[in-house]
Amino acid sequence: MVLTFSGTVLFYIVTVIQFWISNYLKDVLHIEDKEIFISFVITCVTSPTLGIIIGGWIVQKAGGYESKHSIMFVFIFSLISTAIGIFITQFNDLLSFSIMLWLFLFFGGGLVPNLVGKLILKQKYIT
Repeated sequence: MVLTFSGTVLFYIVTVIQFWISNYLKDVLHIEDKEIFISFVITCVTSPTLGIIIGGWIVQKAGGYESKHSIMFVFIFSLISTAIGIFITQFNDLLSFSIMLWLFLFFGGGLVPNLVGKLILKQKYIT
């Protein structure tokens, strides 16, 4: 149940960020639409994708999502992502903000393979 809740919160936060980030950049940081579009596309396409690939690779090297070490991976990536999310609003230029957003989405995406694997594993034992 906790894994399902964690996945739901993760996907909710990512969706909210991807929906509202362009308004934040335009209204609060006063960035031009063209720069916002380019930054948004590069960040939101590459960071979660690479996070999923690299996160899955790291968990597989640590023994897979069935190993006892995989939950530590989730904890560490969650802490890093949370810390970045807390401090991301302190950056007022597009480059710094985009780098922090990229890292935030990367570490959030890195959680996905492990969380989904854990959910599948739990479902296997339930049925």
